[in-house]
Amino acid sequence: MSSGLTVAPRSIGSLIESRGITAHFQPIVSARQRSVMGLEALARGIDGSGAPLWAVTLFSMAAEASLTSALERVCCRLAIERFSELSRARPELILFLNLGSWVSANPARFVAELNQFVERAHLSPTRIAIEILETESESLSQLVAVTDRLRNSGYLLALDDVGVGHSNLDRIALIRPDVVKVDRKLITRIEGDFFKQEALNCLSSLCRKIGALVVAEGVETGDEAIVALELGADLLQGYFFAPASIDGRLARDNGPVADIDLLAQSFKRHMMGKVERRRTQQRQLTMVMDSLLGRLAQAGGVEQFEALLESASSDHADVECVYVLDGSGTQITPTIVAKYFSGRAGVLFQPAPRGADHSLKEYYYVPREAGLSRYTSEPYVSLASGHLCRTLSMSFQDRHEDPYLLCVDVLC
Repeated sequence: MSSGLTVAPRSIGSLIESRGITAHFQPIVSARQRSVMGLEALARGIDGSGAPLWAVTLFSMAAEASLTSALERVCCRLAIERFSELSRARPELILFLNLGSWVSANPARFVAELNQFVERAHLSPTRIAIEILETESESLSQLVAVTDRLRNSGYLLALDDVGVGHSNLDRIALIRPDVVKVDRKLITRIEGDFFKQEALNCLSSLCRKIGALVVAEGVETGDEAIVALELGADLLQGYFFAPASIDGRLARDNGPVADIDLLAQSFKRHMMGKVERRRTQQRQLTMVMDSLLGRLAQAGGVEQFEALLESASSDHADVECVYVLDGSGTQITPTIVAKYFSGRAGVLFQPAPRGADHSLKEYYYVPREAGLSRYTSEPYVSLASGHLCRTLSMSFQDRHEDPYLLCVDVLC
């Protein structure tokens, strides 16, 4: 889409030489700590008419003139110098720097020059996160060599644009990042996209286990911010908070802006409401299951179980299906599926039949070995429907004191 700007015929070389490049900063915020945690440096230029040039235009011009590394070097130096001035009163702020071809062209020289810029600005490398965006042309050995040098010098490592392009899971294992930045394509309209939600949830879980913070990029609405926080994002970045500016502050009158305190309050209300809904759901489900257990315990035998399960399968909206196992983990009733449920098509997802062996299922062997009368499994994909569910298993005895296990699959 055209910006409507007429760019004067000014070369990228002259922009670099005449200091026509400036550093702008976009805040990276923590809603939980209600503060700005870092600033990402973004390059801006000024054309011959005084109109702004965005980073994509600058680097396109530099690529055509074979000056990409030179432009990156200048942008890096300016960002570090300006950040040093901005952060004197905020020593906890982290500078996020995007670096590309300058890094890969000569890793040793790059780190040496970077160290010089940082020392002159009286900064510590521990306050700078280098954003790595691996490209198809770079070798993995070269990528590892660069990141090892940076880590040994004390810099933080951030893997950028995770979820798209070449920043895939193998890069996480190679780079061992301190920060993982999730690309905006996974964040845009995430509140209405189950698959995006699960992707972010899985990435967040992985990052927690390896000790990396998660930044959700491209946040533009309050709903996106709240869902990203709920699914494990530690930090947020995007126009919802502020566009990039010369001082990196949270703007109050420049584009779509959010107050961090208000977002934190909204997130707390959202989570408290969710907890209350779960509590109500659990209370209602417990009443239904206790009633069913009482009737099963009074049954005269297995032949009466099926009718009791049929009558109870639709007593709660979140119950997907119910069935009974004997003491060995063998299913002794059909899987009774709630009438209003429809599963995925195909032979892969079919309710388990009478006689199916459940002895290796978590909801059978864990409570059996631990001596628990009730157990709730971890979420898993139900082979009865293809939906994500948990199984609630509850032991009981019939009138003849024969042991059984009531299993109830509940939607997550």
